[in-house]
Amino acid sequence: MSGRVERGLRDAVMGTWLEPPARFLWKRVLHRKSRNDLYDDLTATVMRRTLGRASNGIDVGCHGGLILDEMLRLAPEGSHLAFEPLPDLAAELRRKYAGRPNVTVHELALSQTSGTATFHANRSHPAMSGLQRRDDLGARDRVERLQVRTERLDALVGPDRRIDFVKVDVEGAESLVFEGARECLTRDRPIVVFEHGEPSRTSYGADAARVHDLLASCGLAVSLLDEFLRGGAPLTRGALGEQVDRGLNFYFVAHPPQG
Repeated sequence: MSGRVERGLRDAVMGTWLEPPARFLWKRVLHRKSRNDLYDDLTATVMRRTLGRASNGIDVGCHGGLILDEMLRLAPEGSHLAFEPLPDLAAELRRKYAGRPNVTVHELALSQTSGTATFHANRSHPAMSGLQRRDDLGARDRVERLQVRTERLDALVGPDRRIDFVKVDVEGAESLVFEGARECLTRDRPIVVFEHGEPSRTSYGADAARVHDLLASCGLAVSLLDEFLRGGAPLTRGALGEQVDRGLNFYFVAHPPQG
């Protein structure tokens, strides 16, 4: 079954009497998929529920633009920002979206301060790059230290641009991103899909309670992706910690409280 058909079926039954048996079948059929694939599918479903044609989105840790492509498909009249600190990936993104005037690519790392910082570029596994060197790298991982620009999202997004959706995949630095985006998150209360899990977060000393409290201070609850889609209860501070500490999930969604 193609991903598009699969996502369409999921959207059609979510919240109906068909959801319980469908969820059972999905678990049986989709268990062969990687968790990353499942998170991508769920993120796409969240985006379809969130974005209108003129919605504005932000992709933090844009990498190859997979999520940004979906933003553009769903919100072609919106204005979108992409953040990617690796120079080669940022250059490729600029080439890729050169004909899209509603996309701005920023070659920098979002953080809680403006300035410069050392960035650990993993040339063997670029997706494992970050402001801190990860503790779980293998002997064959080739890591290069680069100086990159850092900036606060609040310094780049003013009150004249409403933000509807944000994706954050920054290998453990999500708490720094949220610290530098307090004004935007509080003002617009966008839907935020973010990665937060072991072992990347340990490099930053950012526990789940800290992330939960940061988002709560901006008026946002935190849920599992599938629970958010079905209108389930958000995670408590302790429940988020359990999800992360036990490795049960590492992708979550922050959102205005539902109901």
